[in-house]
Amino acid sequence: MMSIYKNYIQEISERKTQGLKAKPIDDGQLLAEVISQIKDVNHPDRKDSIWFFIYNTLPGTTSAATVKAKFLKEFHIG
Repeated sequence: MMSIYKNYIQEISERKTQGLKAKPIDDGQLLAEVISQIKDVNHPDRKDSIWFFIYNTLPGTTSAATVKAKFLKEFHIG
């Protein structure tokens, strides 16, 4: 069984053949997997995961936005 992330990468590839860009990440489970890969400094998909986190995650009230906010709160400065 493929991971949610691998399914997302496959979907991006399929959409690219149709001239479409990647769908934004709005699923909290997918973003949780992306964040896990970001936290693993040796993960082979870390660089892509950072890119997806920054540029492909929807703001607002999606489950992904909630996961993103919780992750960013880990960087409390002050």
